[in-house]
Amino acid sequence: MNDFRIESAVALDDHRIKVRWTDGLEGVVDFSDLMSDGIFTALRDPRRFRDVRVAEYGHTIYWLGDGGIEIDICPDVLRSKVDPEVAAWIAEQEHRWQSRSAAE
Repeated sequence: MNDFRIESAVALDDHRIKVRWTDGLEGVVDFSDLMSDGIFTALRDPRRFRDVRVAEYGHTIYWLGDGGIEIDICPDVLRSKVDPEVAAWIAEQEHRWQSRSAAE
């Protein structure tokens, strides 16, 4: 996969983030489906969610959780939310992994 870099990330209403990559692609990513359990539940707090940050070198976005723990998302998954080619690549990789696991 390409080494996508994020230029900016801005929190919007309803647990959405407007992301712009350095290659010019821009899109809105909805995080509401991720907040049902796990570490992402901390982002239900609107103040924390609005405090989205771009990681050094623009590899991904993150938030600071309790105790300073970083809550981040895999950059390929983030990109796949707005880029159909990346989404297809991830689906293909998942299929390959499942096929190999089933064969073992």
